[in-house]
Amino acid sequence: MNQPRQTQESTALLDHLDPQTIQRRLGPLMRRYLSSRSAPAAHSVARHIEALCCHPDFFGTDDERCVYLRLVRQWRWLADQGGAQPSTARPADLH
Repeated sequence: MNQPRQTQESTALLDHLDPQTIQRRLGPLMRRYLSSRSAPAAHSVARHIEALCCHPDFFGTDDERCVYLRLVRQWRWLADQGGAQPSTARPADLH
């Protein structure tokens, strides 16, 4: 599947960030999603988590990587929903 140009460019930019910067960006990105409930915001969170896990300088434990990879699935699910509204997304739906 081809990624839109904007997604390809933002993914390329993530490749040049260090793991600490990617981690610092996650909190604000998650808050942005919470205020907008938009699919692009959820995609951005997922891309950042994936970039972190794939980064050669990320030395997270196996448990940390497992948590991050589960989070990617949850954020992809939210993005696929088109940005879930609080009344329609239940925590049980995210597993």
